[in-house]
Amino acid sequence: MTSPKVASQLGLTDDQKDHLQRHQKEARSEMADVLNSRSTEGRDAKLHELRATSRKRLMDVLTDDQEAKWKEMTGAPFNGKFLYDPVEEG
Repeated sequence: MTSPKVASQLGLTDDQKDHLQRHQKEARSEMADVLNSRSTEGRDAKLHELRATSRKRLMDVLTDDQEAKWKEMTGAPFNGKFLYDPVEEG
């Protein structure tokens, strides 16, 4: 959403870009914490929750018109399952 081309198409303000970049950085950190955790218990549920929370944070920054444009550009949200298979260290 913060790539120059997408930001331009959405008509994002500099303030919105700053907010979105902070939200994306936070979301990446939260996802990395879950993925790098030694415990796999509840991982899928945690990742699903983080994706939903992240999407909501991003949408909260947009105006109604920008959100409609974003949905037009991206189509339906991904609701599938991400598979993560870390390589075991030997």
